[in-house]
Amino acid sequence: MLPFLPIGWLLLTLSALLVVPYFEVMQRFIAWLSRKDTTGIVEKAGAQASKLYRWAEDDQRADKLEDVIKENKAKS
Repeated sequence: MLPFLPIGWLLLTLSALLVVPYFEVMQRFIAWLSRKDTTGIVEKAGAQASKLYRWAEDDQRADKLEDVIKENKAKS
């Protein structure tokens, strides 16, 4: 039921961004989403998720998330 709520999509996107470094499927999904995004929301949300990883002192995963988004933003 969560996706039908307006904030549900935001929560699903944020949770998808947080699991990108762990799952290849999510990396491909976020890559596709960042190529399709014309508003820059995925890039902004990715930056916030990256900040969260850095706050948790997990720089390796923060870098991986940033690389996935930047790499695919350049392709679009």
